[in-house]
Amino acid sequence: MVFTLKHAPHSLEEKEFLTDANTILTAIEDVTLFEQLRQVSPKNDYRFGFSMEFADQAAYTRYNDHLDHVAFVSDRRVPEVEAFDRFQHINALAADGSQASPRDAMTMVSKITGIRAQWPRSCRRVLLKTIWDVGNCDALARSS
Repeated sequence: MVFTLKHAPHSLEEKEFLTDANTILTAIEDVTLFEQLRQVSPKNDYRFGFSMEFADQAAYTRYNDHLDHVAFVSDRRVPEVEAFDRFQHINALAADGSQASPRDAMTMVSKITGIRAQWPRSCRRVLLKTIWDVGNCDALARSS
């Protein structure tokens, strides 16, 4: 989800929203790799993003229906978020059409290229996107 809060930038209310979101959403069992992101590009109107991963569609559905998530949406997101958009994706790197996590994809890339998993996650994502963009995903999937 990408969003802009109604609160003033760097305000106590903004900090409380982000802190509470982290506490509430990461406590939901099926949420993995939760990240709170701050926009750095002037080309985008949204100031923040939440990124999280789920093991599969069933895990996402459990999260989406979880009482704490539903309460967060109604009690916090609705009154405090000015504008938002959602992006729900499955990993496009799975050769057989099944869902694979970015960690699985990075393991595959590491085996092929020798790139270390200790690289910052942002660097790994850029690498994975670059591989996808140049059309090498099928070749990588076949060679793993």
